[in-house]
Amino acid sequence: STSPADPDDLDNLAAACWECNVIGWSRTTCRECRASSTPANISPGVANVDPSDLELLRIEIGTIWKTDRRGRITGPDLVIASAPAGLAAGIGVDVPDGVTREVVDAVARARPATDLHSPPTVLERCRVLLESVLGPIKLAPSSGPSYLIPEQLVYPSDVTLVRSDGNESSTVRTANPGNWTNAEWDQLVEGRLGPWVMAIQRDMVVSICHTPAVSERGAEAGVWTRPEFRGQGYAVAVTAAWATLARPSGRHLFYSTAGANVSSQRVAARLGLRPLGWLWQLTRARTRTSHQGLAPHGRSHPAACGLARLDKY
Repeated sequence: STSPADPDDLDNLAAACWECNVIGWSRTTCRECRASSTPANISPGVANVDPSDLELLRIEIGTIWKTDRRGRITGPDLVIASAPAGLAAGIGVDVPDGVTREVVDAVARARPATDLHSPPTVLERCRVLLESVLGPIKLAPSSGPSYLIPEQLVYPSDVTLVRSDGNESSTVRTANPGNWTNAEWDQLVEGRLGPWVMAIQRDMVVSICHTPAVSERGAEAGVWTRPEFRGQGYAVAVTAAWATLARPSGRHLFYSTAGANVSSQRVAARLGLRPLGWLWQLTRARTRTSHQGLAPHGRSHPAACGLARLDKY
């Protein structure tokens, strides 16, 4: 385990510590890390090996939630990624530096969770620390499992699909399902919000998979299906097709959902997505949850990209 960061290093919080797995703390802020033999210019995931599940979760945190110059995330006050290999954390922008050091130290010393479906024991310690300076803190209901979409994902389907790279994309310009503003819908259809795939039934958009959050290394799938069409394979079909569109970018493709969203987890199972672990979010009880910026059914507003937890239906 590592030692807490030095106070005079707080301006160097640009990356995740190689040893501590904590986003918002550069490797140089840890005394033990500075003394180790690992070169300081090595960043997580740059070796010629596949990223670990924990590293992928760290990438996903930086994809879903925007970060400031210190590497602090905007949205929840704390996100802890829990994987079999250990824990990683994203620290919120409003957490004072002193408490941040205590949270970093607690996460760095914590043991991996034995049951990923249950919050890691260190989460309660972190909640108490945050509450001492931010007021009431609660576990966000959008906390839940995360998955990696595999490179070779094929799902045969007879669903009628319209893709953002196809000639038919203009046919859905007037098919706004009603949970997007007209301006947002135009931006989506024109491809200005990233790749998308829509399932069509009787000239009506019944399911959408789009790109509500993207970073240099990752892209998140955002899925919505009309309630009366759920459980019929539409979400599976659009997600698989979206992956073929997003794959050429070279980014890691993520799919995540809330722990209570069993139907979304069934979609992940049907697609054979690779479980990575869980993202546990702590947020101030007096503020909106990490779904802030999300329209009904988990579809995110463009302005909220990277700020919101992205539920799937």
